[in-house]
Amino acid sequence: MAVSSGNGQFLGLGTGDSNYHGVNLSAEGALGKAHLFGNANFEHAHFNHYAFNGTNYDGLPVSYVPDTTFNVGAYYRAPMGGGIVLKPRAWYQYTGSQHVFDNNLGAPSQQTMPAYGTLNLSVGAELPRELAGGLAHSIELNLEVLNALGKRYNAFEEISSGGLYNTPTAGYVLALPGTPRVIYGTLDVKF
Repeated sequence: MAVSSGNGQFLGLGTGDSNYHGVNLSAEGALGKAHLFGNANFEHAHFNHYAFNGTNYDGLPVSYVPDTTFNVGAYYRAPMGGGIVLKPRAWYQYTGSQHVFDNNLGAPSQQTMPAYGTLNLSVGAELPRELAGGLAHSIELNLEVLNALGKRYNAFEEISSGGLYNTPTAGYVLALPGTPRVIYGTLDVKF
């Protein structure tokens, strides 16, 4: 792994090997006319060996591997007549805490970034083919709202080695904020 300073200077290579242990679960099924789904991942990742600039960091956690992730949701198909089918959907995505990389050390740290979760919503509509003069195989219209509650979170964090944005000191957290509420629509016409 290449390790660089905050101003982009190459400092050296961190080398090592790691083990990942975990379990993945998923389930889906119908409850009346609703379709429910969920999946989860529980993971533990540590370096067997990791060295940088002659210092041994064996046993440290692998950075940016969440301890837990899960996704749970439901959707429904509601025929409305006239060839229109509405498809509301809601799902929650969770990313557990994860260890961050320390650029001062050139190694993973014991510091973690917090877990976060987002609620997402969508409504879709299958429309009659006749709207395209019968030329389309299918027509779908969708509106999605991601991070519907406007949750503020950091999607990425690292401990700075200083110098980025002309900062003189090191050891502070640099973060990339997560995506704010996003609303978008799509029209999908297949011929």
